[in-house]
Amino acid sequence: LFSGAGGMDLGADQAGWECVAQVENDKNCRQVLAHHWPDVPKWGDIAEVHGRDLPAAEAIIFGSPCQDLSVAGQRRGLDGDKSSLFFQAIRIIKEMRDAGNQPLWVVWENVAGALSSHQGQDFAQVLHELADAGALVLEWAVLDARWFGVPQRRRRVFLVACFDPGAAERCPDPLLPVGPRVRRTPVEGDEAGKDVAGTLGGGSGRRGWANDLDRMTFVPFVKTVRSGARD
Repeated sequence: LFSGAGGMDLGADQAGWECVAQVENDKNCRQVLAHHWPDVPKWGDIAEVHGRDLPAAEAIIFGSPCQDLSVAGQRRGLDGDKSSLFFQAIRIIKEMRDAGNQPLWVVWENVAGALSSHQGQDFAQVLHELADAGALVLEWAVLDARWFGVPQRRRRVFLVACFDPGAAERCPDPLLPVGPRVRRTPVEGDEAGKDVAGTLGGGSGRRGWANDLDRMTFVPFVKTVRSGARD
């Protein structure tokens, strides 16, 4: 969803996934997608897409519009005309699940400002919506492109939601295992090899927030999936 020019699609391809559908409304981006993925069926306006019409997929990946969440914008958050399209993705995920085409994973990418928009209430809404759609474990981390060999600071939050009970119990802790010494391009005043993983703030056995919002696990409801505790 929100395929753009296919950046996340390309990453998924390189990780061994097969793209089965793309949703993108921008005509120029659609030309790029058609060039690189000529055989993948495509949809346009996400508001007109119904989850029951999409092919079954094990994972849904999307980076919904960030303009209203970015610190560079007016910060209208999820109420903004652009960033509110996030809810269209949630609708599609629910429709796919209702149709029996249940994705096991959802990966969401956005600007780091998504964590602080409306004092964190917008990101709390993101977690709530994914949990309401059926996610059992959600974990996010803020990753910076400079840790991965790109000579610029480009922080993005990546959120992974697991919908499959069996997979949730087998999930490693943390789910996003960024090693403590990832090769990267240091900037002045930094030391190469700095720990980028951060602290796992929430832990799989709690619900709520932690001081370190750059990295955290959120287990919705009372049930602790990984430990097997019951309501």
